[in-house]
Amino acid sequence: MAVTAADVKDVRARTGAGVLESKNALEDASGDVEAAIEALRKMGVAKGTKIAGRKADAAFSQGLIESYIHSGGRIGVLLEINCQTDFVARTDDFKALAHDITLQIAAMDPEFTGVGDLPENPDKATLEQSLMHQAFIRDPLKTWWRRRSASWGRIFASGALPGTSWAVSDGGSRKDATPEGGRMGTSRYKRVIVKISGEALKGEGGYGIDVQTLRYVASRTKEGLELGVQIGLVIGGGNIWRGADAARAGMDRTTADYAGMLATVINALALQDALEKAGVETRTQTAFPIERVAEPFIQRRAERHLSKGRVVIFAAGTGNPYMTTDTTAALRCVEMGADVLLMAKNGVDGVYDTDPRQNPGAKKYERLSYLDALNLRLNVMDATALSMCMDNGVPIIVFDMLDRHGLLRALRGEPVGTIIS
Repeated sequence: MAVTAADVKDVRARTGAGVLESKNALEDASGDVEAAIEALRKMGVAKGTKIAGRKADAAFSQGLIESYIHSGGRIGVLLEINCQTDFVARTDDFKALAHDITLQIAAMDPEFTGVGDLPENPDKATLEQSLMHQAFIRDPLKTWWRRRSASWGRIFASGALPGTSWAVSDGGSRKDATPEGGRMGTSRYKRVIVKISGEALKGEGGYGIDVQTLRYVASRTKEGLELGVQIGLVIGGGNIWRGADAARAGMDRTTADYAGMLATVINALALQDALEKAGVETRTQTAFPIERVAEPFIQRRAERHLSKGRVVIFAAGTGNPYMTTDTTAALRCVEMGADVLLMAKNGVDGVYDTDPRQNPGAKKYERLSYLDALNLRLNVMDATALSMCMDNGVPIIVFDMLDRHGLLRALRGEPVGTIIS
C-alpha cells in the first residue's frame, strides 16, 4: 500500500514524531496508520499522552529561523527549527545547530525538500535528490555527530528536538571528532575539484612518491569529505616526468606529453591506495582507456560517483598532448559542474607578484580578477586553464596544501590563500 502525504501528516499529528520517522513507520506497516503509530510508541519516538490529542507543533512552539544565501545568490536556505522552550532556543548551542543544518542543506542543494514534493513511486536517483532522504536527516549520527556532538548532547537531553532517535550517552560527553584547530563546520560548496601538483607528492625527496605525503594528502581529503562536500581530484605528474622539459631536451613533444600522462596515472593509483587505506571510497578515471587499473573517464559515471560521496581522481590529463594538468582541472571542473577550483600549491599560500621563496618581500594578492591574473602573468596556472575558468565563471582559490587546515578553511569559505574570480 502506497504511503501518502496525508497519512504522514496524520501520524505526525497524533504522535509528535518527525516526518521521516512517520514515513518509515508507515512503510514498515505497509501503509497501516494505526500499526505505524503503535510501532512508533513502542520505539519511544512518540510523545504518548504528553501531547496526545494536541497537534505536535503545539508542544514545540518556540525556536528560531536561520537563513543563508550562497555567494552569488544562486542558493538560498530559510530554515525554521523548533524546540519546547524559549530558553533552549536562545542558547548558543541551539543557534549553532540551526546554522550548521542550514549550511548542510545549502551544500546539498536538494531538488525536493519535503516528502510531499516527491513524485509518486520515486526511483532511487530521485530519492537521492530529496532532502528528507539524506543521511544527515535519516541518520544524524553519520554526519552531524562529528560536528557538534559535545554541545548537542545538552540540547537533546533537554528534549529540544521532537521526533528524533539520536542516541546520547553520558550526557553528550563524546569528543567532537574535528581536526586540531577547531570544529569541523560545514562546506559552503556542494562539489569541488582540487588540483594537486605532482611535485607535492615527492615530499622532501627530489623524485618519486613519498608515502608520508600521500597519507597526509589522503587525511586532508578525508577531512574535506566529512564537511559533506563532493571532491574530485586532478593530480599532476611532475614528480616523475615533465613532458615540456623532455621536449626541450629534444624528445618529440607528443611522445613526451603522453609519458607525462602515464606519470599522472601512477600518482593517481598511489593516491587512490592511500585514500582507501584511510577509509575513503575512491575511483580513478583516466582520459584514455587503461581498463586493467582504472575506469575510463565517463562524465555521468564520474558525477554518479561524486553524488555517492566517493572521491574521483581524474588521471591522464585530458588525453591530449600540449595540454597541462591545470587545463585538465579547469575542464573537469566545468564538466562536473563544480562550484570552485581549488589549486593546492606546494608550500606557497597564495598568489604573489614574485616568487616568495626567492623574494622575502614579495607581495601577496588576497583577491584577483581573471584578467589581472592573465595580464600580470603571475603564473598561477596556464593561460588556457585560466581562460576556461573565466569563460565559465568558475572561481579559483589558490592555497597551500601543506597548511594543516588550508583545505578545510577553503571549503568552509573562510579567508585563505588568494581568490581569483
